Amino acid sequence: MEGNKKRAQERDSSMKRRAARRQKFPDRKGWKVSAKGNPHIKVEGYHCIVSNRRSGFTVGITAPWSADLTWGKKTYKTLREAKEGCFDAIEYMKQSSR
Repeated sequence: MEGNKKRAQERDSSMKRRAARRQKFPDRKGWKVSAKGNPHIKVEGYHCIVSNRRSGFTVGITAPWSADLTWGKKTYKTLREAKEGCFDAIEYMKQSSR
């Protein structure tokens, strides 16, 4: 634990805000359904797609600087979990691009 109480409170507040954004992400306006029936959304240049597979749902993402679609390895049981996975993928891509 760090000795800076203010920094610890900022970190805690940041984590709570991220958790709230993640929980609200599946209900966000902007989700569309493709011709193939896959939900997708474009957020801050990132294009995230949810695909229904036999074993569940998978997530694919395209970064603003790339035309390549990257599919995640994780399989989600429900559509809501997969949409939350889109949020995680977007956040991960933002962090890795810094």
